[in-house]
Parts: sequence; C-alpha cells; structure tokens
Amino acid sequence: MKGGLTSVTIPDSAVFIGDWAFVKNKLNGVAISGVTSIGEGAFHKNQITSIAIGTNVTLENKKSSVFNYEFDEFYQKNGRKAGTYTYKNGRWSHDL
Repeated sequence: MKGGLTSVTIPDSAVFIGDWAFVKNKLNGVAISGVTSIGEGAFHKNQITSIAIGTNVTLENKKSSVFNYEFDEFYQKNGRKAGTYTYKNGRWSHDL
C-alpha cells in the first residue's frame, strides 16, 4: 500500500507480510511479533527508525531490501535476534 501511512498495527496472529505491502509510506516505527517471514520490499522507502522484531524472522530480500539494506544486513549479522532495533546517528543498534 503506497501512500501516507504513518503507523500500522501488525496483529500477533499474522505470520507473513507480503511483498511490497507497506512500500513508500511515512512509517517511522513498526512492531512485528508473530511474523516469521517478511516479503521483499515490504517496508522499503519509509522513514523507519525503530523496529521491534522477533527471533529468526526470514527477510525475503532477493532483489530489494525488506526495510533497507543497512537494517537487513544488521539483523542478519546480529543472528536474527529478537528485540528492538533503532536507527540513530546513521547506524542501527540492537536493544534487548
């Protein structure tokens, strides 16, 4: 869904977020608890600075990032651990 979304609630019962689901919006934070897989480009081109995500979520980033390349890579390198990831001063960090 392209447009002016500034927030979105992902229900705990959701296990998959489809390709390009929330591309090109104005989201600045997202909380994803029950999701096990996120499709390609699902949150691409937003203004996200906070991501609360579960353990071992599969990011389907074959041709494009799910969130952005920096986060996708940071999440993978951190062992796909659950927690809140924040973007500040040009870099991602992981808060348990």
